[in-house]
Amino acid sequence: MFTDFINLFTPFFKSVVVDIINESVSLVLNTGVPLIANTLIDYTDGFLPMPLVNQWVLDWETPAAAVVTNDSISIGVRGLYFDKVYGEQEPATTIPDMPYYNNTLPQEF
Repeated sequence: MFTDFINLFTPFFKSVVVDIINESVSLVLNTGVPLIANTLIDYTDGFLPMPLVNQWVLDWETPAAAVVTNDSISIGVRGLYFDKVYGEQEPATTIPDMPYYNNTLPQEF
């Protein structure tokens, strides 16, 4: 009898808890993660020092926004490694485009 009484409230509590979790996760993903990422990018000015390799830096950029689906996050990043002593030097050859994840391909990557 007591469990029947408690079971009347179970759907209400479950839906409230699920809604709170969904709202919290959405808030973090929509505001917290971009804030941290933008702060890091602003702080480093798009340069990432290479650990264990003295004077080497990765100059990176994301030419397009990330593609977010229910089961993956894809982001295209262009980068150029260079030695700070010599500065940035563009390669003489054309840099190919990096493909995004495509779940329709048989190799699944």
